[in-house]
Amino acid sequence: MKRVLPLLLFLSCSGGTLPSSPVISKIFGGEDGKTLNVHWFKLEGADSFTVFGIDSLSIKKIKSTTDTFALITEEFKKLLIFAYAPSDIQNSDTIRVEPYMKSLTLNSFGSGKFSGICFKDTIFPCDPKNEDNHPTLLFVLDSLSLISPSRDTAKFGYRNTKFKKYTLEYPIPPSDFSYSLQFSPSDKVALWFDFGIKDNFDMGDYLGKVMIDSVYYGDYSRDSITVFLRIWHGRITRLSWFF
Repeated sequence: MKRVLPLLLFLSCSGGTLPSSPVISKIFGGEDGKTLNVHWFKLEGADSFTVFGIDSLSIKKIKSTTDTFALITEEFKKLLIFAYAPSDIQNSDTIRVEPYMKSLTLNSFGSGKFSGICFKDTIFPCDPKNEDNHPTLLFVLDSLSLISPSRDTAKFGYRNTKFKKYTLEYPIPPSDFSYSLQFSPSDKVALWFDFGIKDNFDMGDYLGKVMIDSVYYGDYSRDSITVFLRIWHGRITRLSWFF
């Protein structure tokens, strides 16, 4: 019996099943901003893996691999990783890829000309001089301009955000992005949240977009101007999908 028991235990643990679901270790955009790098931990007993893209109500097999990573070029809002063993299939948690998006109404805070936009798991207007919640970018209402908070760290904090207009193709940093930009309601503006190594497009950075829908000028004083806009903030570092 002492010989049989270890053998039974071995057979019960090696019947072609997986010990757990695939677990994502890291996910980030490539240097071109258009490729998604997905990595997961090695899963004992897995023979192969498949990446599925989910968009609306459809699901599509987009990549098969026997390794612990995949490079994805097709744009899907969500992804799933499936692991296969001889008698088992397990899937990862859903990976959300689409950027955060919010429609905002901006007014001046007090009698100043600046309005702040903050990000903390969601996008929201904020007092640009609030030391407890520094803005991600500044909006100058009377000139319809965007300014990086890092231009005046004493007042607005350290966030390093840069801007560039674009038409057809989303521009990938670092070329020709600036710390301030004046634009009109007809423009699309690319946002570079340069939160990693300054002036380097690295895995500490996020991309975004802003568009003005309309402007209400009131009596043309700073306090009466209202701007209605839409803004997107990337969910995955360095990824320009859906912008």
